[in-house]
Amino acid sequence: MTARLVDIAAQAGVSEATVSRVLNGKPGVAAATRDAVLAALDVLGYERPVRLRRRGSAGLVGLITPELDNPIFPALAQVIGQALTRQGYTPVLATQTPGGSTEDELTEFVPVVRKIEGFRLGLRERLGLSGAAADELVQHSLYTLEGGQAAATALIAKGCTGIVCASDMMALGAIRAAREQGLDVPRDISVVGFDDSPLIAFTDPPLTTVRQPVQAMGQAAVRTLLEEIGGTPAPHSEFVFLPELVVRGSTASGRRGGTAAP
Repeated sequence: MTARLVDIAAQAGVSEATVSRVLNGKPGVAAATRDAVLAALDVLGYERPVRLRRRGSAGLVGLITPELDNPIFPALAQVIGQALTRQGYTPVLATQTPGGSTEDELTEFVPVVRKIEGFRLGLRERLGLSGAAADELVQHSLYTLEGGQAAATALIAKGCTGIVCASDMMALGAIRAAREQGLDVPRDISVVGFDDSPLIAFTDPPLTTVRQPVQAMGQAAVRTLLEEIGGTPAPHSEFVFLPELVVRGSTASGRRGGTAAP
């Protein structure tokens, strides 16, 4: 132990007594001197006493989003980050690697399975379509502008005059696809998005969309996490939030034809 104190003191440029005071948590040592002793421990390869170890990760909460191109994810991250900060935690944002999810993987997600189930239910209740007839009007694609454009192109070729998209970004792609074929939105074809992303009301035309309650969703996620941290096990269930249809200028009264969903 004496040899260690000598080595640490020499490395830090302080006395052995000072090293001893730092290692034993005694008062009366300047912050700069204390930091020098701790740095000497690290340089010499000594393990810090438990009470003196870095706690840089304490209070950090990681938030992983699929990507940040879709405006709904930064909006949700902002709500969660603010809620965590108010509780004394530091949010750390990360995204999945580009292209990390394939089209097949995306279609197996639950914000996907339920959307398709809801669309099929609507087809059955409103148009009397079910089974194979309904499946013909569902087009799978990635949640991107390009994905929406590709899916909408296929649906327009089937004669669809209304397209319900799984995200606002896909809806913008659907509008592009319609215009490329000389169609007017909403006179010739109606387009509905999902999310009500920031600034989506200012597109041309303003997008009809399904608004997600981002504020409530983010706060519920943080509340559940903090309860778990505090020792209250999270329930083995899920939160289901009621969305809101926001009607704007990308939809109009329908004419005879079909409705589909990418």
